[in-house]
Amino acid sequence: MRAAIAFAALALSLSPAAAGAAGHDADLAAFRTEFFARDAAYSPEARAEAERRLAALEADSAALSNAAFELALAGVVALADNGHTYYAIDDWPARFARLPLTLIVLDGKLYVGAAAGGDADLAGAEVLRIEGERWPKVEKALAPYQGGIDARKRQKLPFFLEAPEIMQAAKLARRGDSLELAGRRADGKKFRRRIASVPADAAAAEAAATPRLLTLAAARADAPLYLQEPALLYRLRRLDGDIAYVQFRANAGRSPDGEGAVAFSKRVIADLEAAPPRQVILDQRFNGGGDLNNTRDLMQALPGLVAEGGKVWTIVSGKTFSAGISSVGYLKQAGGDRVVIVGEPVGDRLEFWAEGRFIELPESGAQILFATERHNYMTGCQEDDCHGSIKRHPIRVSTLDPDYPVTLTYADFAAGRDPAMEKVMALIGGE
Repeated sequence: MRAAIAFAALALSLSPAAAGAAGHDADLAAFRTEFFARDAAYSPEARAEAERRLAALEADSAALSNAAFELALAGVVALADNGHTYYAIDDWPARFARLPLTLIVLDGKLYVGAAAGGDADLAGAEVLRIEGERWPKVEKALAPYQGGIDARKRQKLPFFLEAPEIMQAAKLARRGDSLELAGRRADGKKFRRRIASVPADAAAAEAAATPRLLTLAAARADAPLYLQEPALLYRLRRLDGDIAYVQFRANAGRSPDGEGAVAFSKRVIADLEAAPPRQVILDQRFNGGGDLNNTRDLMQALPGLVAEGGKVWTIVSGKTFSAGISSVGYLKQAGGDRVVIVGEPVGDRLEFWAEGRFIELPESGAQILFATERHNYMTGCQEDDCHGSIKRHPIRVSTLDPDYPVTLTYADFAAGRDPAMEKVMALIGGE
């Protein structure tokens, strides 16, 4: 199921604990009982390695800074190599000083998506080196602190990079109060600059729940359709050429207008039944999950709601995760060749563990998600440890890889282009 554990044992970065820093004993005790004893995703080999590291942490935690301690715990969690077994690094802006920049990874490259004040000239810059080290090597060095596949990990990398204390703990920064970035600005000029961090900010952690592309595009008048109306989780639009555009940015929760995933799904079915479109474009690029039961009826019905000869063109990305993947699985199973997948690979394997909940460590406040039940979308998942909804309503698909791979680059984003949508429209035009 999971890739072989190939991570070398991580150094625990024994940086001196900050004066007056809270102890870690209660966190370690809670980690063992509330998370480690419950999570089912670890292989026997990975669990043994995690146990070894935990014992080392229990012996040495008094010597660790808070950043080094949290990074070491993140490495233990990552050994499960499961996207839903997750140390919430997107909470770090609430606990650790951060760079006053918004970094983003697109097409495997690192960019400054937004900057202000004296660093405003770096907006749009490509970062080629961090503390003198080339970006690909930094990315590789951070990989063992997250589980799952690369497409998912890249969504979370900026939270490491924007926290100098975390980078110092990972031995990727010389100082914990700033970070040196170097690269090429949007105007083509080279830059090399040490950027000081600003204090931790709970509001910044709350903002992390919104995908960065949506945040960066919020003030742009030229934003393409998929980035418009960023506050709405669910959108139905009729486009020229008798095309229905259906977008899910989650599989649970309510938009500001009060509409939830179930009500929206019912509305889409009613709308398409009343006037079947010639084609449907289903945009799942930002669907990071929720409840797979909320949209199953719609996904199974969609192929039959398109006019004869039409297709369901489904756009996905590395942000398509959890119940977002389940939705695409139900759709592909129901529609077969009438469902065409476009974009970048989804953010997880077709077999994974999920169905846990977040626990909060008492001293640090760190949140960790454990996973207890298997999902397997290739076999229908009939084993005893499979999630009940999947056993009752199986998904059996051989792959959800894009039929037409399309990568979003930063140049596309900066120009207000949507290459995946352009590909879909070109394919529809050639039908």
